[in-house]
Order: sequence, then C-alpha cells, then structure tokens
Amino acid sequence: MNGSPATPTPGLTKLPGSNLRLMLDALPGCGLFRHLMVQGADGVKFDAVKDGEVSCALVVSSVLAMVNLIDQPHATVATTLDKMIQAGWRRVERPVLGGTVTIWPPNQRGHMHIGFFIGEQTYISNDETKGMPVRHGPVLIDRRGPSAYYAHPALAN
Repeated sequence: MNGSPATPTPGLTKLPGSNLRLMLDALPGCGLFRHLMVQGADGVKFDAVKDGEVSCALVVSSVLAMVNLIDQPHATVATTLDKMIQAGWRRVERPVLGGTVTIWPPNQRGHMHIGFFIGEQTYISNDETKGMPVRHGPVLIDRRGPSAYYAHPALAN
C-alpha cells in the first residue's frame, strides 16, 4: 500500500464537511466506541468509557479526528472542546450546519454531554443506556437542553 487511507491522493482535495455528514449518517447504532482501555498511574487497566456509558466525547472527537477537524480522539468533553477550539472551531449562537457540535450542561453527576446537530431539530449523540450513538431531539431524557454550539469553517463544503 502506498499510503494510509487518510493520505490524500495528489490532485484530490478532501471535503471535511461532506465526509463528516456521510459519517454522521452511518453513526447511529455504531458500537465502535463502547470501550477505551487505559492504564492508571497505579498500573491498573480499566475501561475509561464504561462500556459506552460515558463515551460521548470519544464518539465526537473520534469522528472529528477522522475528518481532520481535531487532533485526535479524547475521552472527556472538556478536553474535546479545548482541542476543538485550538483546531479552529468557534462558538455560534445557534446550530448553523449539519455537523455543528452541540454541548449540553452537566447532569446531576456533573457530566457534560456532547453530540452533533444534523438538521431539522435532530441531533446524534451517545446514549448512555444503549452505549452507542442515537438520533434524538434537542432535549435529552433528563430534560437538559443544548447550552452551546460550535461550528468550523471547513464544514461549509
């Protein structure tokens, strides 16, 4: 093989927005993000996303990394958001495009939530009970509504 699938062929230009929207179409029901094994300073290995229960940041950051809109996958919403801003994402007043990243405020356990706006009041984010991404409306089951939206200039294509 002459290069990885992520390496563009000379003369071709990647279209991050188009690729992101295609990936989001395939995302619901995907079990790929159920586990992220890590090792603590004490040497103990564990699943950082608890069988998909807390994998919303891993889902979003992994998809964004695959389309070169963030550096790499991350396990927390705070780190994902920091790295998004470093990569050119900017806060916007309302969702503007399919693929706008959405933040929900912390729940009773202190966990923020992150997902994608895909259009027409439809969002995709990880469902903590199913352990995988699902389509849903703007208000989560625990009645949290979106608190922030982020867009990237490259999504215009």
